[in-house]
Amino acid sequence: MKIWYVKFPTYMYVENVKEVAKANGLKIIDAKFQEDNKQCENAPKLTVIGEVVVPKIEIKKTTVRKTK
Repeated sequence: MKIWYVKFPTYMYVENVKEVAKANGLKIIDAKFQEDNKQCENAPKLTVIGEVVVPKIEIKKTTVRKTK
């Protein structure tokens, strides 16, 4: 089983951490015990409650010419 190091407490996340771990075949361990151990590959992303997720927007530069 792969190990997923997650900052505790897990109730601070929007996602149900236990369900996410079960769906991905991961064992949850508090990140404070990670030390030199590697995080599992493709670790699921978690959202902290109250954290604002801003989508990236591409802004195109335009040139404005003044007319007489």
